[in-house]
Amino acid sequence: MKFLKSQSIESLAYNKVASSSNNNRPGIVFLPGFMSNMSGEKAIAIERFAKENGLSCVRFDYFGHGRSSKEFNNC
Repeated sequence: MKFLKSQSIESLAYNKVASSSNNNRPGIVFLPGFMSNMSGEKAIAIERFAKENGLSCVRFDYFGHGRSSKEFNNC
């Protein structure tokens, strides 16, 4: 897991898997649902699928979810 940090104190947690080949196949970006995060079963299963099929994959936590900074605000 890595963190993308802004100039402020905020940080966005993410995990990236590189493609295992130069096959020009599209990668996968996992967008978690409401109150979900990148450590859930679906996110992990999708990353596993990407690895098994040589695809790149990015999964992340929105601000206020999982390991990213800020508090959740459902306004």
